[in-house]
Amino acid sequence: MTGASRGLGRAIALSLSSDNRATAGGLHIALLARNGQQLEEVQEEVLARLPPHSSVSSYAGDLTDLQHVEEQLGTLWEYCEQVDVKEVWLINNAGSLSQLSPVAQLEASEVRRALEVNVVAPTMLTAHTLAHWEGKAEAMTVANVSSLAALQPFDCWGLYCMGKAARDMLHRSIALESPLRGSMKVKSLNFAPGPMDTDMQGEIRAAMPSDSAVKQAFVELHAQGQLIDPFLSASKLVDLLATSSFESGSHIDIYELL
Repeated sequence: MTGASRGLGRAIALSLSSDNRATAGGLHIALLARNGQQLEEVQEEVLARLPPHSSVSSYAGDLTDLQHVEEQLGTLWEYCEQVDVKEVWLINNAGSLSQLSPVAQLEASEVRRALEVNVVAPTMLTAHTLAHWEGKAEAMTVANVSSLAALQPFDCWGLYCMGKAARDMLHRSIALESPLRGSMKVKSLNFAPGPMDTDMQGEIRAAMPSDSAVKQAFVELHAQGQLIDPFLSASKLVDLLATSSFESGSHIDIYELL
């Protein structure tokens, strides 16, 4: 799982390590994130919750450094091939808010960075993982942490909406392709966790223009205590993955499950 050092990523990691259905027979949780210190702390939290015959490893680095990511994945694959892996879950959680401003004010460097983090990196990580496990695992699920912003535009969120929409389409394409090739059963899911009470929400409220309707909506949600607990969203995602109770390629919003 990517983006595992804080917020929803941390909540998913802890939920996975505590879910009996997901850990039946033992599992290995691989955590990827930029912040090495925070990642180590999450790894220790996960380790304390894991059932017998399970393990956890962490890999710190910037996902936009594709060569480094491939090297890290190579190390992970070597470990996994020493055990009997039947099913693989890839959770594409990492992402960036990017520049929150009207389209007319976007800067080329910000656009380039946003596409690298939110589109190129998860695309190549997914491609690499699918290619590696074909013929080696019985099943694989690729879950994308999506957003309402993948389906609906918001003012000053042009870059973010574009990235989320691209990722949704990528995972829909995976669902279309999977029955057409290979022996490994592949499913994909776009999961929108809702407006959560995380550091990212604080960044949104601080960074967006004061006259933005979206900013005002988030300020009100925060003031009224209506932001979603990331552990609630994480538990709903883990439940979907463990039960496989979704149509491949679908977009499921947290509010559909509450």
